Amino acid sequence: MESETLLIIVVLFCLLVLAIIISVLVSGRRKESTGYSGQTNGYPNVRTGIDETGAGEAVTGNFDERLQKLIDQWRIIEAVKLVRETKNIGLKEAKDYINKFMRGEETEGIIFESAEKELLTPEELDGKVFEMLVKKQKIHAIKLVKENLNIGLKEAKDYVEEIEIKFNI
Repeated sequence: MESETLLIIVVLFCLLVLAIIISVLVSGRRKESTGYSGQTNGYPNVRTGIDETGAGEAVTGNFDERLQKLIDQWRIIEAVKLVRETKNIGLKEAKDYINKFMRGEETEGIIFESAEKELLTPEELDGKVFEMLVKKQKIHAIKLVKENLNIGLKEAKDYVEEIEIKFNI
């Protein structure tokens, strides 16, 4: 009885291993036959996740060359950071810029919403934040700080909370 149970377990294990090997072989052939090893519609390969471009090397050159190299290497987060820092724009606008760039659309002369807004001086900003906190509008105050200082959400929240503590609001 024990030997029969052991034999069944060994056979099931072998079948499992065989199924895994077959699925790996089939999926490899599917990728080759469907042509997912290169670019599609001007976008880098999203299906295989294979990086054949040497990611990790330093990216130099003018802005467009650096951006294209980052995109080709699937270093999209770094590309977004580059666009945000160079163009002094927000996250959504940087993402939209990169999408246009990847589609080959014109990116010169784009007017970003944040570039149109008039920024407050530090004193005006602190005064506005103080007013908003007194009116219990902390979320609006964080958004205002984030947009005016072009910083992340956490940094804006910390900034607003410092004013809360400073003035005991």
